[in-house]
Amino acid sequence: MASVWIYGDTVAPLVEALRRRGITVRVEPLTPDPGGSAAGANASLAAAALALYDGGGVVVVDARAAMGRAALDAHEVALVPVLAIAPAEAALPAGVLRLAPRPVEQMAHHVGDVIRAPSELRRHPRVPARLPLTLRARSGEALVDTHTADLSLYGLRAVTDDPRVDGEVSASVTLSDGARVQLVGHVVDRREGHLALRCRPATDDDLVLWLHVLIAELERSPLHRDLDPFGPLFA
Repeated sequence: MASVWIYGDTVAPLVEALRRRGITVRVEPLTPDPGGSAAGANASLAAAALALYDGGGVVVVDARAAMGRAALDAHEVALVPVLAIAPAEAALPAGVLRLAPRPVEQMAHHVGDVIRAPSELRRHPRVPARLPLTLRARSGEALVDTHTADLSLYGLRAVTDDPRVDGEVSASVTLSDGARVQLVGHVVDRREGHLALRCRPATDDDLVLWLHVLIAELERSPLHRDLDPFGPLFA
């Protein structure tokens, strides 16, 4: 079973979000040795790497704390992926993935991406985004007002299990600045209170807005920040 070792003292919300996703989580404090150095934390990071090696796990270090930064700088954990909770301007050691401080559900999504990466590589990954969403039948009948769970180049997941939402639908996604993206598509899956919609932007203007949102979210992903969504178009 995939598991995560988290080092830090203010990570309880992230721990709960990961556990809700069925991920085993172990929380360890970042404790200096008696001399005040990061050696104690370094030894603990090494123990985590050995315990998780070949087991599909990751190490998460809260690099917003001084001890977390010191532990990362002084130790190389190459056996398993290491994610550092750190803002964009913070420098990180080579090979350490950045986990941007964001709402915990979005951070948990990114940790899950890293755990699944060896067995579930995605050319077009989903990005977490909670945006207001209205779903309508092609006839124009209003069906449900809800919000998105995640987006991709090919569609979205909607937080609803309303049985009226089925077959061909149109969708209106409201962005953070109030702009609306119109999409057309159809329901392709139902699972755990969510609907998966395969859809495309209704107009060229909608396409521009949709790509803007997706690229902005991809830049926050530890794994997919350098992904070129246009590569297949020009290959």
